[in-house]
Amino acid sequence: LNEMFMADAGFFRPHIDTLLTTALTLAGDQRTDECIRHLALELVVTYAESKPALARKTPQLVERVLTLTTAMIESVAESEEWDQNIGDDEDADEVEDSVHFGEEALERFMIAMGGNRMVPATLPLL
Repeated sequence: LNEMFMADAGFFRPHIDTLLTTALTLAGDQRTDECIRHLALELVVTYAESKPALARKTPQLVERVLTLTTAMIESVAESEEWDQNIGDDEDADEVEDSVHFGEEALERFMIAMGGNRMVPATLPLL
């Protein structure tokens, strides 16, 4: 689906609101597998990159993506043993992957949307 979006996002225009809502719901559901959540967010970011003018007109898209990506970035779990070097931990790598993915998605989305649209939406989060 992501490849189809990259090729011709306009094809989905009649159903874009439903598709984006579903993708954002999947991306925000903590019970969903991490790979599926990443793919769903990737779909939204790809749409914003390929059709930024239409994406800017989509209601609540910017606010929902900001909320989602900041939640991914903040998903680092605190541990009481944070100061001890325990070695390689696969769970830590997964968390770092999610944090890195959230940062990258946020950066790409902000570039696609442009500063005039992003700054007013970002200020309340600060």
